[in-house]
Amino acid sequence: MKNLTRFLIVAVALVTCTALASAQVYINEYCSDPIDTSLGATGLDTNGDGVPATGSSQFDDEFVEIVNAGPATVDISGWRLLDGALGGTVRHVFAAGTSLPVGAAIVVFGGGSVTNFNTMGAGLGVTASTGSLTLGNGGDTVELQDANGATIDIHVYLGGGGPDDGDGFSVTRNPEGPTGLFNPSPVVAFGVLHSAGFMNDGITPYGAAILDPAMYPGNGTDADLELSVNGTLDQSNSGVHMAMAGDALTLRFYSPNGTLDLQPFAALLQLVPTGTFLFPQIVPGDPPGGGFWLDSTQAVVIVNGFAPVPLAPVLLPGGFVYGGVIPPVLAGMNTSIMLQFLCIDPGRNMFNLGIPMAREVVIP
Repeated sequence: MKNLTRFLIVAVALVTCTALASAQVYINEYCSDPIDTSLGATGLDTNGDGVPATGSSQFDDEFVEIVNAGPATVDISGWRLLDGALGGTVRHVFAAGTSLPVGAAIVVFGGGSVTNFNTMGAGLGVTASTGSLTLGNGGDTVELQDANGATIDIHVYLGGGGPDDGDGFSVTRNPEGPTGLFNPSPVVAFGVLHSAGFMNDGITPYGAAILDPAMYPGNGTDADLELSVNGTLDQSNSGVHMAMAGDALTLRFYSPNGTLDLQPFAALLQLVPTGTFLFPQIVPGDPPGGGFWLDSTQAVVIVNGFAPVPLAPVLLPGGFVYGGVIPPVLAGMNTSIMLQFLCIDPGRNMFNLGIPMAREVVIP
């Protein structure tokens, strides 16, 4: 009996933990009608594929955004999105190996291509596994179920211009969270008609869901970095390079075998005291940077596939080239510029995030 009691306690604890985690996963935003035909012939291009919604073709730009508010990563393999009354039609089944970290979002689009969307670093976009979400413009039910068919979240919206009837714009929970009420996205007032992948301010990105690495071949390691000082290629094999304050530093980030051409990648630079062996990290609040004006607390993202508005370094066949002059004020300060080059596979899968190298530029 003691062993049975212990087993029941453990079982209940596991079920309770799972339930608590699942309870924090919720439908945060949806777009059921991405075009208001009274305003024009074209509507929103929510998935970023360059093909905006039209009166006769709008299903691709419908979307439902799912967010994990914590307290733990949740495996959503086999979970389902449905539309229609309770137990309606399954429109999407989340693939095996899909998990949603705390503070992350996954956006299910009706169709089209999500390649461009997934370069923004705002949540992770996928397309409906059945080929369409088919959300009703005049009212419908959006339901999220777990793999066992239990309802995780459900929302019934009505047509007719109510607060949750998105006619040419998206509808979000406000305040954000499982208990927030659905209303037009707050950024609509500023002319931004949806915030897929972003929080309600339209600026702060959600983290990305994690997909099974088998779904996206490649491991992000087909990448290299060439470094030139005053126009001369530095071929040091040690990863440590010498440069002087005032020198022109040119960096070329590229994919030797071409498997990562035009895929998002990032290069981080940070100024540190020489010999500390600290490496730059992306942390909340790090701004995209435009040059080598560095400080000791923030990394500068110079080639950025993560930011909502990516920077625009020079794009050349075979890679990105970025250059700048090392500030003369660094002379005699015994500092180093630490460089880190990160590559991401086409699925923007964090399991396949490669850090093929880190370099140090010593400035005596």
